[in-house]
Amino acid sequence: MAGMGNPETWSLGQQDTVIAALDRAVAAHPERVLFDFGGELTTYGEFDQLSTRLAHSLAALGLKAGDTILTMLDNNIDAVAGWIAANKLCAVSVPVNTALRGEFLRHQIADARAGIVICEADYVERIAQVADGLPDVTLILYRGTLAKRPACAVRLAPLDDYRGQCTDPIGTKPAPSDLACIVYTSGTTGPSKGCMLSYNYMCNLARLQLRAGPAT
Repeated sequence: MAGMGNPETWSLGQQDTVIAALDRAVAAHPERVLFDFGGELTTYGEFDQLSTRLAHSLAALGLKAGDTILTMLDNNIDAVAGWIAANKLCAVSVPVNTALRGEFLRHQIADARAGIVICEADYVERIAQVADGLPDVTLILYRGTLAKRPACAVRLAPLDDYRGQCTDPIGTKPAPSDLACIVYTSGTTGPSKGCMLSYNYMCNLARLQLRAGPAT
């Protein structure tokens, strides 16, 4: 039929996950620099261990495959480590906009149904103000030092107390089609909606970006 295209040109394409991609990179060049946050360099091998330690710690707190964990973090190594640590457990990372406050913030946290929230210390007060409307949240891990500890219906604890020590490899691996991340819309035309992104979608997006950008 016209407009249907040639079915012989369709192909499944490359299937991958961010965890498998990290594993390959760590095996190939563990000493190569992966991140540079303001001059703080982290190699592939260092990041792998950092995220594995955090993953074990989160697992001890009850995070398991299919669960969501929400982060409200600035651009730093912990923002990436929280994402990968969750995915190493086959859990779902939910990063939210750090400018959110009030009902916009409460809606996204509540809609994500995350039990654990990781945020900057500076954002704790905003979350505490809506904590009564977050029935699923049981723990807020804050990064940095609280200038003032706010009254909060949810337990607060420093992220530094939960970075973990165990670096044993995590045996369970996600599949390319599994849910890796939920990213919320801005909410300008109604309540924010969570966009469900698979591992393979994220890897394909990265490959497209590499093809579009200049070779280095």
